[in-house]
Amino acid sequence: MPTSKGFGDTFLSLTHSLVANYDYQINATVGAKIYNRWTEEKKSEEGLSMPLYQQPTFGSDDVIVGISLAKPSFLLAVGYQRSLNRIRNRFRPEEWEGTSFEKIANGYTTSAGLERGDDLMLRMEKNFRFHRLSFYVASLNVFRLTKDKTLNSEGERVAIDNTQGLASNIILGGRYRFNVKNSIKLLWSYNVLQREVNPDGLDRDHVAQLSYEYRF
Repeated sequence: MPTSKGFGDTFLSLTHSLVANYDYQINATVGAKIYNRWTEEKKSEEGLSMPLYQQPTFGSDDVIVGISLAKPSFLLAVGYQRSLNRIRNRFRPEEWEGTSFEKIANGYTTSAGLERGDDLMLRMEKNFRFHRLSFYVASLNVFRLTKDKTLNSEGERVAIDNTQGLASNIILGGRYRFNVKNSIKLLWSYNVLQREVNPDGLDRDHVAQLSYEYRF
């Protein structure tokens, strides 16, 4: 597929401590993912829509709620994520027939008008803390509760088989704190189990992220 680039989505979250003592904390989190409406859908030189794997934005506004149990060296968190809109992507592999990317395009699932299913998430994390530096190893498991839906060639909304089920990732990360409010974080994730069919473009083998964190 042709390469593409652009600005991605915006993630916001608010965490409130429900219980806090010397041994552990119980926190509740509410968050949102807001897709970048100013980035146009990426297309080939022929004007053909590309799959979500080649799009800088995932194309949906999502709401996320969760609760976590945090101890000095361990974290257990459960969350729920729901997509609030249908994705405006128009990729259909059959439209690439006769192009030099036809064989590659046929390896992707149709994502035209995608309505992503709901996700239940479980994260288990082991932490290693020092003065300013900390490391962690984590397991992130995402179970898609409902099937993804897309538009077929007749414009009918249909459920896609094999889009439900478990996806599992191993995550390694670290944080360096400059002070109480400012820190820099590095993350690397490896996919160890994925769903059979993934029209949403979320089954990346490797993901790396460098971020700056400011606490209010």
